[in-house]
Amino acid sequence: MTELAAPKFVPLVESNEMTSPVAKRVVAETLRPLLHQGIDTLVMGCTHYPLLRPLIQNVMGDDVTLIDSGAETVSEVSMLLDYFGLAADGSQPATNQFYTTGNAKMFNLIAGNWLKLKVAASRVVIDQEPTDVQPAALKTVVIASKNQGKVKELAAMFEADGLTVKSLADFPAVATVPETGKTFEENARLKADGYAKALELPVVADDSGLMVDALDGAPGVFSARYAGSGHNDAANNAKLIANLADIPAEKRTATFHTTLVFAKPNRPAEDLVVDGSVQGRITGVPRGDNGFGYDPYFYLPKLGKTMAELSQSEKNQISHRGNAMRALEAKWRDWYKED
Repeated sequence: MTELAAPKFVPLVESNEMTSPVAKRVVAETLRPLLHQGIDTLVMGCTHYPLLRPLIQNVMGDDVTLIDSGAETVSEVSMLLDYFGLAADGSQPATNQFYTTGNAKMFNLIAGNWLKLKVAASRVVIDQEPTDVQPAALKTVVIASKNQGKVKELAAMFEADGLTVKSLADFPAVATVPETGKTFEENARLKADGYAKALELPVVADDSGLMVDALDGAPGVFSARYAGSGHNDAANNAKLIANLADIPAEKRTATFHTTLVFAKPNRPAEDLVVDGSVQGRITGVPRGDNGFGYDPYFYLPKLGKTMAELSQSEKNQISHRGNAMRALEAKWRDWYKED
């Protein structure tokens, strides 16, 4: 079971734009996150939505059953009135009254066409609305990655609090967000905010890399493609060692860095940003098999081992990624509950 807010549907109906090209585009864009979730039944939980039923059915497909919550309510109330003998017996003409908080003339036109009745609505103003109601937090979090190891690592943090965790692999139709930033934070924000907007769900994204002091911080945000397009660990390491050929061992200091960004849909100014890093030195000869990327060359003087010589539990305790996750663990719950 999942849920999706569709606030853009209401103005489409109230402006009598239900069959316009704009309505078709808005309905298609709004429902896109639901298309790959195996949904067989969709409850239209607002009385505006059934007026968009043809467009909703077209987007979701004929195999999806649409339930009109308003019609179901009327049916249930009618049955109860009959059961308790409260229904009109037909001896007197039926009466009805209509009220709207919007434009009464527009309501009369839309409702009259929909109900096949002559409608004369009265406009009302609702005051004393509660101001202390907090919206319920979304129960699904998306990890902006298709790397199952990375997803599993982060998923454990959120699943412990009862949240459902999905990855980009669950949304094959969503467009890839380009990583065009100049810093780790910029790239992580681009991904988190971009996917959160597209999916209408909270998203966690990261960007990580190696920064070598003697190379003015390179490879940096280009760590994965240091030797060119694609992701070739051997080529990247070969270029790194070649560029450090004339640098003495004591000056080959380096930092592994990770930035994690947790974003809510369409609220980029409120992103939760955390960082993690670990300092070391680049060796000339690779050591260890328990790693990937630059791990065999990243030497940790305090431990006397490269990153690739550490066990997984040792790596989790000191790694840049582990440190960033601990920083996120300490902050995300309070941030997630904020309106």
